[in-house]
Amino acid sequence: MGFKQKDTGGREEIHSTIVNIATSNKSKKVYTLENGQRWKQLDTSKLFIPGNKTNPAVTIKPKSLGSWSLSVDGFSRNVKVKRIK
Repeated sequence: MGFKQKDTGGREEIHSTIVNIATSNKSKKVYTLENGQRWKQLDTSKLFIPGNKTNPAVTIKPKSLGSWSLSVDGFSRNVKVKRIK
């Protein structure tokens, strides 16, 4: 008996780069990607972005129950995000 894979609702990973990081009115980070998408951080975790990186490459992965996680490529830490644009 095997385990079923997580159902991500047919959603696929997104690969892009961060072009801007802003802080929303509730002290949450908003990440603007090169492809024009904007993602708002939902949790209080800190995303590690090396100081020498300009426009770091990121991957946004679908998770269960319609959630998403964003991580900087090459680093294991991720934050929970929601697409706002």
